[in-house]
Amino acid sequence: MVIGVNTAEQGDPAPKARQFRDKHRLTYPILVDQGGHVAQRYGVFAFPTNLVVDRNGVVRLAGAGFDPSGVEQMINALLGGQVGRAPAARQKPASTAAAHAAAITCARHLEAIGRAIDAYQKEKGELPARLSDLYPRYLTDKALLHCPADRSPGEPGYQGVPADPNLPISYLYEMSLEKNPGGLLLGPGPTGESATWREQKMAQREWFGERVPVVRCWHHALPADLLPGETPFVLNLTPKGEVYRSGELWETDPGTVPAVLSAIEKDLAAGPETFQRHWSSELVAEYFNNLPPLPALRNRLHSVAGQLADLAKTDAGKTDGDLPRAIESITHAAGGETAKR
Repeated sequence: MVIGVNTAEQGDPAPKARQFRDKHRLTYPILVDQGGHVAQRYGVFAFPTNLVVDRNGVVRLAGAGFDPSGVEQMINALLGGQVGRAPAARQKPASTAAAHAAAITCARHLEAIGRAIDAYQKEKGELPARLSDLYPRYLTDKALLHCPADRSPGEPGYQGVPADPNLPISYLYEMSLEKNPGGLLLGPGPTGESATWREQKMAQREWFGERVPVVRCWHHALPADLLPGETPFVLNLTPKGEVYRSGELWETDPGTVPAVLSAIEKDLAAGPETFQRHWSSELVAEYFNNLPPLPALRNRLHSVAGQLADLAKTDAGKTDGDLPRAIESITHAAGGETAKR
């Protein structure tokens, strides 16, 4: 099925769409994207842009300009059943629009993987050991395990993590049972070569809550996959099935800081012993020192720094030599002077 979409028009776009159809004697339907929602969903910012979408909603080809031969080749491959596996090599996206479309499709892949993980966990009572365990019972299309920005047959794109032994997969599964994980700790937790990724990520939920990723895609952060001027980013799938963008360190993303503050507030409300059992003031100080100023969180940061200043006056707080530095670093992130009570 061929469908045209008219978008980015000022005023009423319908007359212009009809004029374009009649001028070029088009026989396929042309839909009107009045608010630009379709263009936004597929990351279209240049016109014309061609998208080939398969029956599962996966974008197989995206690019600005008109490439009849490329469209024809992809359609023939889809009709001939030749696009069930990730190709051995992928060309670099031809435009920013294609890169955006790849990111949007990747996010949809991650959402589908999240639903499959949830179904697996409900049936078996535990997380899968590998993403390949989801196929074919919980994830019927293994093409969903391949990011369209991944130019390899399917590799996680994160150094030091072995590839899935059963299927070529583009995504880094952070709940795997592989050893020697990577991540920030803000208190006592499993680390080092003996710890598993799953052990550490489950421990991280104590400090970072639902921002701890289950699956990540690094193929939008790799230099070889970026277009000139593009800002690298990583896509993250949360336990609730939501997808968000971050830098390489999701822990220090501005969107993660509110979750950290909520966890600190919760443990401080439970009492000094709870806070000191779950948190390392030294690690908290290092964490907030590595953050840029966050004016949008200024009031909340000052509030948490003030609560820690109150803790520092107690007998338990006086024995914590790193607590003053933690207070100072939190206040610095708020862009103000050290909290005093």
